[in-house]
Amino acid sequence: MKLRFNNYENSLLIGELISDDGQMLLATSHPATIAAALYAMDCKTLMLDYGPEAMEMAFPCGIALMVHACRLQLDGPLRQWLDTFMRFSSGNFSGTSEALPPYAEIHFRTAVHHLPVSLVKNRPMAPEPKGFRRELRERNRTIFFPLC
Repeated sequence: MKLRFNNYENSLLIGELISDDGQMLLATSHPATIAAALYAMDCKTLMLDYGPEAMEMAFPCGIALMVHACRLQLDGPLRQWLDTFMRFSSGNFSGTSEALPPYAEIHFRTAVHHLPVSLVKNRPMAPEPKGFRRELRERNRTIFFPLC
């Protein structure tokens, strides 16, 4: 799996999740949705490509990601994006996790909704909550691929 970044209008940073065979799987401005997608696919390693360099890392990613970001003196939107991604990557999206805020489930369900069914290994355990479709429409505003 590869995660690369693209600057969109008004300096909005989009994370693009690419499969090993080069297929775009998900593009979103919210790092929690990318972390949830990687969890859903039971991803163990990730190639992080952010322009000047690329690095292979374990997933869930730990503090090594931010140490690397500091070493490269990354700042601004990319550093904030990576910080949020790191915090969300350490959680268990399909169960209760004290490390994740309660709204993490919507990121997980959104990711599972958009990913190809054949790639999803971890799914939400509970039935779809009431109001999920409304929440999904709201969350889809941060999804750039696939278009809904």
